[in-house]
Amino acid sequence: MIRTFIAIELPESIKKELSDIEKELKETKTVAKWVKPDNIHLTLKFLGNVEEEKIELIKKSIQESVKGVAPFIIDLKDIGAFPSLSRPKVIWVGVELGKARIKNLAESIEGNLEKIGFKKEDRQFSAHITFGRIKSPVNIDRLKDLIKEKKYQSSSFKVSKIAIMRSDLTPEGPIYTKLSEINF
Repeated sequence: MIRTFIAIELPESIKKELSDIEKELKETKTVAKWVKPDNIHLTLKFLGNVEEEKIELIKKSIQESVKGVAPFIIDLKDIGAFPSLSRPKVIWVGVELGKARIKNLAESIEGNLEKIGFKKEDRQFSAHITFGRIKSPVNIDRLKDLIKEKKYQSSSFKVSKIAIMRSDLTPEGPIYTKLSEINF
């Protein structure tokens, strides 16, 4: 079994910007599990544990999902928290330009994967990039204040491919390996 997800990988320049913001957030000394800068990505669908033999079927399903999809431009904007900034559990960066295109892409992938036996998500897709998961309320007010005052706007970048990623959990954090890439 392979722990798998479908993602949009980010350009190195954007990962660097996000890494710098993450460093600032860490300075609040909030107890959180922060995403390693190299691992920062935009998840379209988390599949969980999948039999290795199904990876090719997943790839075909995604190829079907991107038929007729042209490359598009996105940018990232704002920092926030789920479920809310008053009760943060997950810290994220949002998508501004291209949000509807990503949502349509994720919904197409979701529908095609459902046809081959993957469970449909209960909640609606929200295009975002996860920075960290809060583990304790220690110093949380400092973090909330920083998020409120911090402004972020990335430069625009082109999305023209999707990756099928493997996630191996280790005590030091997950290790991601690209299994396949689908261009559109």
